[in-house]
Amino acid sequence: EGGGVNNQLTGPLPSELGNLKKLEVLYAQGNALTGSLPSELGYLNNAVAIYLYNNQFSGEIPTTFGQMLSLEELYLDGNELVGTVPQELCSLRSEPTDETSNSVTSSSGGKLDKLTTDCRGAPPVILCSCCSRCYPEDGATFPPAMYQTMAPVAAPVVASSPTELSALSSAPTPVPSHTTPVPTSSEFSKLASLLSAASPDGGLALAERSTVQNKAANWLLGSNLYFTYTDHRKVQRYALATLYLGLDGPNWWSSNGWLDDGENECDWSDVTCNEAGHVIKLDLYDNSLNGSLPEEVVLLKDSLQELILYSNSIESDDWSFLGQLKELTILDLDHNELGGTIPSELASLTKIEKLYLGRNSIGGSIPSDVFVHLPKLTLLRLEDNALMGSFPLDIGNWGSGNLEQLRISDNSLTGSIPQEIGQQTKLNKLQLYGNDLMGQIPTEIGLLTKLEVLQLQLNRLTTSIPTEFGQLSQIIALDLSEMESDGEVENTKASEANIIEGSLPTELGNLANLVKLRLRGNRIEGSIPSEISGMVTLQELRLTDNKIIGSIPTQVGNLAKLEVLRIDENLLTGTIPTEIGLLSHLQVLRLDGPNLPDGPEGNKGNTLTGKIPTEIGNLRYMIELRATENELSGSLPSQLAKLGFIVDMRFGINRLTGTIPEVIAANLTDLVDLDLYHNFFSGTIPASLANMDTLEDLYLDENFF
Repeated sequence: EGGGVNNQLTGPLPSELGNLKKLEVLYAQGNALTGSLPSELGYLNNAVAIYLYNNQFSGEIPTTFGQMLSLEELYLDGNELVGTVPQELCSLRSEPTDETSNSVTSSSGGKLDKLTTDCRGAPPVILCSCCSRCYPEDGATFPPAMYQTMAPVAAPVVASSPTELSALSSAPTPVPSHTTPVPTSSEFSKLASLLSAASPDGGLALAERSTVQNKAANWLLGSNLYFTYTDHRKVQRYALATLYLGLDGPNWWSSNGWLDDGENECDWSDVTCNEAGHVIKLDLYDNSLNGSLPEEVVLLKDSLQELILYSNSIESDDWSFLGQLKELTILDLDHNELGGTIPSELASLTKIEKLYLGRNSIGGSIPSDVFVHLPKLTLLRLEDNALMGSFPLDIGNWGSGNLEQLRISDNSLTGSIPQEIGQQTKLNKLQLYGNDLMGQIPTEIGLLTKLEVLQLQLNRLTTSIPTEFGQLSQIIALDLSEMESDGEVENTKASEANIIEGSLPTELGNLANLVKLRLRGNRIEGSIPSEISGMVTLQELRLTDNKIIGSIPTQVGNLAKLEVLRIDENLLTGTIPTEIGLLSHLQVLRLDGPNLPDGPEGNKGNTLTGKIPTEIGNLRYMIELRATENELSGSLPSQLAKLGFIVDMRFGINRLTGTIPEVIAANLTDLVDLDLYHNFFSGTIPASLANMDTLEDLYLDENFF
């Protein structure tokens, strides 16, 4: 974690920051940093949040930023950046975008939740089709940790009854002019009659003085412009006021104009109206909304097309009333505190295109007669809830077969994956990981030829990899792992996780667009097929902890874009091919061979032999090199001294001989871990090891020094 917050730092941002491969958070906002954004920041594969707003950066955003696959928050507003936000970065977005960017919305379901730039204005300084928020606004952005220091917006003063209106002379409401009639108690009755006729409860809550509905009505009645409002505007302003008062509006992060008597409601922050002055969009994402969602939102049902309430604290066990908003095309309730079950009333949202209900506490089973009635549905997200039971067999007809993204990960779904999933031929993302799904992977998935992401890890599948997967010509990421790629179990069900058996199908070589292949912790047997060379765009190959035999194919050298190669904890034999030295982008190479308790008797896992190829010294981006517990022999190549970025080098428990080259100790000044334990090294330990300031773990025991 790096911090340079609100100092007076000047000059460019060092490109060397891209070497901090384990950096998760970078704070550098509120300085006077200049120059272009270093493209090397794209190498920060573990970065979760980067704060660079309110500086003086110029130029365009590098396309390499799209390589930060773990990125969740990126703040770039308050700078002098120009051009267009690259599509490579937009591909990381996970949530609906801010249409104030004056361009087409684009989102593909990655991890990037928050992306801010200076894309507001006419014309905007920078064009962005995927930003979560555009600036400039009246205030600057702040990271979540700084929100507590911000003063809340003052609450508007409202009367609890018409007779109390006269007591509000100190409130900010403008004093009526001599031409503006003063509302009377009879006017309240007329207003109550109008609102009751439109209200979901027939006006019951409106009649109670302590309710937000009553307070909203009295605020509306107290306006010096009240008699200029049409009935439609009275209902519309009342509905919005009820939302504001019911969801702790005075403490919202952004509430400019809300309940301001002199502001048209169409000019309130995050409210969008059409030319007729009817509200068509409410975008209150990540705005500290707190409480139960007032049912009065349905008073906007004739015009509201987008309701975006993502990342707030809205709680409710009964939200079936939302089914009345029949004009909705986007409903985003993701990352709130909703409970209950998925209401059948959602079947009435026949115009809905994107439905976000993930990261709540919604339980029960997935209803079998809801999503089939939503013919325009292209995106459905139900991840990280408490859903249980099996998939409805009508899944093939959800959205009339128009689904493009389906994410129901991290629930407690059981049963098998229905073969009917093969009818959703427009799917480009299918994410079902972190459930209790069992049985075979249906071969019908091979029919989903537009699929780009398939994630089935952390289930209880017992199957082989279907050869039909070779038909997924557009696939970018394929994950059938037992656990997360870093080896840390994220789900308590991992003890009974996937058991993928059989061999690697040669048909996988047809996946020319594949970027990530993760099959960790299964029971895959056989050898690594030479056809793997057909995966020409592959950046990540993780086959750790399987039962793969044979040698490492020389064709691995054809994977020119490979960054991570993990084939440790298998049953590999033979030598390390010199062709690995052709992988100029390789950052992680792990060939370790620890004991496999379920392996053949006497087998110690990988038993690679021969010398360490000197060609590995060509891999100048290498940061992690491990080949422990093998039978490697010969000397430690001095060419490894060229690995200037390496932080972790381990060759413990092998048969290496000779001395430790002085040049390695002198040049590899960023090493954190050096393991040469239990070999046959001799001679003198280089004195320059004492100058390795970053070294934390050094293992040289059981040698012959």
